[in-house]
Order: sequence, then C-alpha cells, then structure tokens
Amino acid sequence: GAEELNRLAEAVAAAGAEAAGAVAAMEAAQEMEVEDDVVPQQFTEIGIATTLPVAWVQEISYGLRARSWFVYEHTDDAIRADDLNDESDPQQIEQMLSAMIKNLVRMREHLFSHGDMKPPNYLVTSNRAVLIDLDGVRQHQDPKACQRALARDTARWMRWWVQDNPQPKISERSKNLLQAAGFAIG
Repeated sequence: GAEELNRLAEAVAAAGAEAAGAVAAMEAAQEMEVEDDVVPQQFTEIGIATTLPVAWVQEISYGLRARSWFVYEHTDDAIRADDLNDESDPQQIEQMLSAMIKNLVRMREHLFSHGDMKPPNYLVTSNRAVLIDLDGVRQHQDPKACQRALARDTARWMRWWVQDNPQPKISERSKNLLQAAGFAIG
C-alpha cells in the first residue's frame, strides 16, 4: 500500500533527478568554453564592438577557477552603461540599447552567449557601445542550449533595470526591443 507507493515515488524522483543531471551534463558537453584571448577577435569578426584585453588575472581555489578579471585597453571618453538613467541623453540610451540588441542577435546567429549581460559590461562612447567582460562567453554546439543561455543573458539584462537599478523607461524600452528581436522576456 502506502509504503510501496512511497518507494515508487522516491524511485520516480530519483530517476527525474538523474535525468535532469544527464541533461545538464549533455548541455555542458555541447558548449565550448572559448579561449579568453580569442573572443575579442571572434566578436570583432561578427560585428560586435569590444576592446582588447591587455591582462587577465585568474584566482584559483583548490585547483578550480574561482574568479577572474580582465584589464582592457583604454576606451576614450567612455561611461559605463549603468551610469545611464531615465533622465540621461535619449541618444546615448538608444545607442546603448541598439548595440545590446544587435550584439545579442549576432551572438544568437553564431551560437554565442555572454554569461553576464548587464549594463556595467557596456562602455558607451560618443559613437559606439563596447561590450566588455568576456570571460563568461561560451560558444554552443546546440542552438537550443544557446537559446537557453541567451534567455539567461536577457533575464540578467532586464533584472538590472527592474531590480538592481530601477529605470522604468529604460526597462520598458529594453523589453520592447528584446521582444521585437525575438527574445522571450519572462
């Protein structure tokens, strides 16, 4: 009776957890960590503006990569996109948002995901927006895995403007542009 039903439920739960672990392992195997010094060149080739790293510092803990930092070449007269707010110059906001959309579309076309898509990782100059912090970039073999990773990237972008630094106008414009480009907003 009830005891047998509990054992069956436990077996189903264990099988489900095992299956979920197998799916995650398959996805990890299907995505490739891109060599950090190659990403800027690859991104430039597909039309994503970035800066060249001049140094990379990696912290290792117990033999595993813990944290890492890039030091990039200087970008003249740049501000970080997170310095923008609803009252900022509308042209700067639109420039930054247009670059973000263009970059996400190019990444989707080439099966890349950024891994930390948020405004502090964009530098805005008078004539372009530059994507930085490329140590989390992945190139995916499976388009569905890429789509899921890009969904996490867009969710991170939206979370910044909704929760981390609430800017209703920028948030709404981001949402509209992302949806128009075919990205699901949850």
